[in-house]
Amino acid sequence: MSQKKVEVNPDLYDLVSVLTKSLSDELKDMIRGAEEENYSLVREKIHSSKGAALTFGFTAYAKELEVMREFTLKQDANGLCNSLTRLKLLLENAVFVPAE
Repeated sequence: MSQKKVEVNPDLYDLVSVLTKSLSDELKDMIRGAEEENYSLVREKIHSSKGAALTFGFTAYAKELEVMREFTLKQDANGLCNSLTRLKLLLENAVFVPAE
């Protein structure tokens, strides 16, 4: 996957490291929840991650979280696993830059 440029409001740019740490921690929680088939935990983390991602303009991540939410509602473990992999790649390949 190629790097994905995410343009962040300049007023929030200094907080990007907090965002990426938070999303990474929540992703770990979602992976644990998926392993335990704790779909309510996964949905809880999806909700908070989506809000943070949208605040910083990380729309691709937020869209994947929406897809993942559907997998949790269907309790589709395979789809959930694939979605978690896509989220991990999105987070690893995001390059945050201040919006002009």
